[in-house]
Amino acid sequence: MVKDDDRCIRCGLCAVRCPTDAMTMERFTITERLVPKTSEVSR
Repeated sequence: MVKDDDRCIRCGLCAVRCPTDAMTMERFTITERLVPKTSEVSR
């Protein structure tokens, strides 16, 4: 589940009140990287 960052105030109540423990307040980061095409690697 992804929360709406525009409305979230980071209080953590959603994680505390979730009856199935499906939500947590853990940090998640994405690192983007450029992967060269196989034709560029063989040069």
